[in-house]
Amino acid sequence: MEENELKEKILSFVKYLFSKPELLEVKVSKKDDSWQILLFHPYEENLANRNEEVLEAIETIIRKIIFKKTKEIVPIYFDFNNLKKKKEEKLREIVRKIALKVSHTKEEITLPKMNSYQRRIVHLEIAQYPDLQTESIGEEPERRVVIKYREK
Repeated sequence: MEENELKEKILSFVKYLFSKPELLEVKVSKKDDSWQILLFHPYEENLANRNEEVLEAIETIIRKIIFKKTKEIVPIYFDFNNLKKKKEEKLREIVRKIALKVSHTKEEITLPKMNSYQRRIVHLEIAQYPDLQTESIGEEPERRVVIKYREK
């Protein structure tokens, strides 16, 4: 796609998104120790483009704005059209399959690099398996989780 064409698509989308606030639904609620900000919009295919980095960037911006206004560190969970939630569910499903494999073979498996939130999901999911344990290894941004069989 040419640069001018891409620019026009971006401009058109941003104008559309913010010119139709009635299409934008925002839900804010507190869950456990963090604030959940859920944004819903029927024209979702371009904003996050199913790219988790975009969601993380928006979450970081929101967190920084709140800190600037309140001088408090406030845990934030941001999702757009449940894209993050769907990715989390897929990660949990993959981890459950890996857990069964490690339980069966008793051989550890090292997962690909993940951000801290994804690693936390893995640790919590594996905690449900008494015969397994997890360990985070490496340094950011290359940190990974190892799923191991726990000898009895």
